Amino acid sequence: MKKKQAVQVKKWGSPSLGKQMQVNIYGTGGTPVLAFPDYNGKASDYSSLGFLDQINEQLTNEYNRFYCVSTVDKDVFNTRTNNPDGRLGLYIQYENYIMDEVIPFIKDHSGNDFLIVTGVGMGAYHALNFAFKHPETVNKVLAACGRYNIKPFFNDYFSELLYYNNPVEYFPNLNDQDIIDRIKRLDIRIITNNKDPYRSEAEMISDALNDKWIHHSLDLWEVPEKCSYSDYSQMLRNHIP
Repeated sequence: MKKKQAVQVKKWGSPSLGKQMQVNIYGTGGTPVLAFPDYNGKASDYSSLGFLDQINEQLTNEYNRFYCVSTVDKDVFNTRTNNPDGRLGLYIQYENYIMDEVIPFIKDHSGNDFLIVTGVGMGAYHALNFAFKHPETVNKVLAACGRYNIKPFFNDYFSELLYYNNPVEYFPNLNDQDIIDRIKRLDIRIITNNKDPYRSEAEMISDALNDKWIHHSLDLWEVPEKCSYSDYSQMLRNHIP
């Protein structure tokens, strides 16, 4: 069993969310990585589920430092009975928490303005959607086996807020050249696999990027069965450096 990484835990009362939130920090130096967990994920998931196992060299040698956050997915995406307006409003509050609280904290704590954002599963949605909406804040995005169509969580409901946070809808239709040019400066890595039930969504995003002449990488993995946590760890090792 691999030794778990030492962790530094930071907690504060979030003005954006009105509750205490936590950031787990792994590593002591290097380029910062903002890491979103999968569904209902916690800040501890990257360590406890083994996502960091195969990038020990990156952490030990201070090439990278991971800042792992929790999400509010169980209230935004996993509760179909609640008011969709309220759930989407909570998502915007979470986005504000990341933009107004977590990002400034990372820059101050790391002393580094270069930022990588990554996520696995639903975390890949958070990472990619955030990078598309705030390209001036991000330098590199790694989205692994993500779900980029959130409409099924909202049944037949529709609003502009839902549309503009649903990458498979808004991104192919994006025609603001200024935003496109800012996205072009990103290092974009989209990772999927032959067993990924949402592979087609990754390919839709890749096609839209190609249509806009935005350079990116679409990495298709061949796995014998459903992707394991070890596979995700290997994906990080291949794409973080």
